Amino acid sequence: MSNRTNTRDLNTFQAIVFLCIPLILFLVNGCRLEKSISDYANVTPLVFAFLLTLSGRVFFDDGFVSRQRWYNIIPGIGLFGVVLFLNTEFPILHYAFAGIFFLGSLFNMVLFSSRKQRPLKILVALFVLFGMSGHYLFGWYSLFWAEWIGMVPISVHYVLELFNRVD
Repeated sequence: MSNRTNTRDLNTFQAIVFLCIPLILFLVNGCRLEKSISDYANVTPLVFAFLLTLSGRVFFDDGFVSRQRWYNIIPGIGLFGVVLFLNTEFPILHYAFAGIFFLGSLFNMVLFSSRKQRPLKILVALFVLFGMSGHYLFGWYSLFWAEWIGMVPISVHYVLELFNRVD
């Protein structure tokens, strides 16, 4: 197996771990659901910091190593900021960095795609924004669920990019 294949497989595994962060935090917290993923920083701080730092590294490393995908550094920095600035102590910075991650990921997905795939990616971005609005505008569910809804397309898109199924 080549180093390129090994790297792709490692990144795929990390993207799957990223997608499972809410489940892992829930299980580590004794199957107690918090209002948001960020609230787990107060009850399972090491696991929270480890998982989000690992995920931030996936994005950061992807942009740093694959220079043509430099734009992935920005969502990675967003996740690092989420870890460094707790939502309870630094809410403005925390949510600004969370916004950088989510909106940056969506922006990158749409802007750096081909004209052919852009309409589909716009629909995916709208799905994520609708998922977030389910919490912020309509109060249908907690921020925890809105964040997880937002993480699904970001993870799937990243894995599909790794396997050259999308651009």
